[in-house]
Amino acid sequence: MKLSFRIFLWFSLVIAAVAAALLVSAPWLTRTRPRLQRWEQSSEAALVLRAAEVAAGIERRGPDVVESFRRGGPREPRLQVFVLDRSGHDMRGLAVPDDVRELGERALASGAEAAERLATLHLAARPATAPDGRVFAVVAALSRPPGLLDLLEPRVLVPRVIALMLVLGVLAFGLAGHLVRPLAAVREAAGKLARGDLAARVGRPVAGRHDEIGQLARDFDAMAERLEALVGAQRRLLGDVSHELRSPLARLRVAAELLRQGDGNNANDAVERIEREVARVDELVGQLLALSRLEAGVEVERAPVDLKALVESIGADAALEARNRGCEIRVDTQVAIVLEGSVRLLRSAVENVVRNAIHFTARGTVAEVALTVEGGAAARRAFIRVSDHGPGVPESALERVFDPFFRVEEARERGAGGVGLGLAIAARAVHLHGGTITARNAPSGGLVVEIALPLPATARVGAELAPVAPGGREG
Repeated sequence: MKLSFRIFLWFSLVIAAVAAALLVSAPWLTRTRPRLQRWEQSSEAALVLRAAEVAAGIERRGPDVVESFRRGGPREPRLQVFVLDRSGHDMRGLAVPDDVRELGERALASGAEAAERLATLHLAARPATAPDGRVFAVVAALSRPPGLLDLLEPRVLVPRVIALMLVLGVLAFGLAGHLVRPLAAVREAAGKLARGDLAARVGRPVAGRHDEIGQLARDFDAMAERLEALVGAQRRLLGDVSHELRSPLARLRVAAELLRQGDGNNANDAVERIEREVARVDELVGQLLALSRLEAGVEVERAPVDLKALVESIGADAALEARNRGCEIRVDTQVAIVLEGSVRLLRSAVENVVRNAIHFTARGTVAEVALTVEGGAAARRAFIRVSDHGPGVPESALERVFDPFFRVEEARERGAGGVGLGLAIAARAVHLHGGTITARNAPSGGLVVEIALPLPATARVGAELAPVAPGGREG
């Protein structure tokens, strides 16, 4: 239930409660309006008295006496007297309202007094016979709306207003608590998170609500989990960088000590050792900078990229390294593909994956690279699959092979693998192109890394493509 609908429902219930209270109490209030009843009775009595006075004057002195009773005077300025003949016309030519004429005709027909109340108009009629034998109907009319106090009846209304205010106050307090309590829980969790408690969560029952506040709580918890994961990753990254730098720096200190001893043979070995360790540190720093730029969301430069030429070029460059390790590399590009992207980033991604396969494949085996296109016209994707015949990766670690500095525990030492940044750089580069990268163990052994790149409508696939600049390195 959305919060907007819940608020609407609360106010609807309040309105219904007020309406129900008014309906239930209306008959009771109507029966106990003494001020309004006294006003009605006094108005009717005044009209009857005035009609009787005018009728008595007509019976004694004739209809000419009516002029002195035309208005009610200063106390009743809205009181008016009509003297109607049998045809319903006022003897002085006044315009006669229909209600006045009907009541006069009724009094003449019955020969008795008649009274009627129509909203704020009060009427009283009485027949009168002039000395000359003519018969008239004297109708006194008073249009006087009741005063505010007459209608409100404070002695009755005040308790009702107090009761309604109490009911509305209870409902409003319940609504306020319904809205404020979960928001207070979110605020408290946000305060803990701001103070450095990365484990702070809103949790249930607030996150279990099915309205906007519940969605806010779930989004906050997801954000907190993401922040905790990112901070943890940064801490692990710092530890891994420290670990990777400690070994070459220790060897540099040993080499420096050999140089200080002054032995010629040892000095040459020390210089070579220094060169190797400096190269390793330089490689580590370069990869860290590349990873940092990719994680910062570097803008991808867009240009036509021939994936077939790119993969074949990487395979040719890796062939020499494969031979030095006693293995081979085989490239199978079934179709030509040209898409918009960054040659530099795509080359870095594919090259890191291929070098990783060459490093871990067993001697005398073949590392394979395949380029294919799969999917229909509306969802085509280019797949680059790189497989080796190495030891593979434990199933529990497959999702972590693309994390920075992650290596299988048994291969933690520098001699058994790189610094653990190649696949992380590849993953960031692929994601910047809207693609995905996954790893799985092959049934026959070894690891299969699969890069999937979306092919939009502008991508060109087929052997009839126009020539495209080779997928070489960008500057």
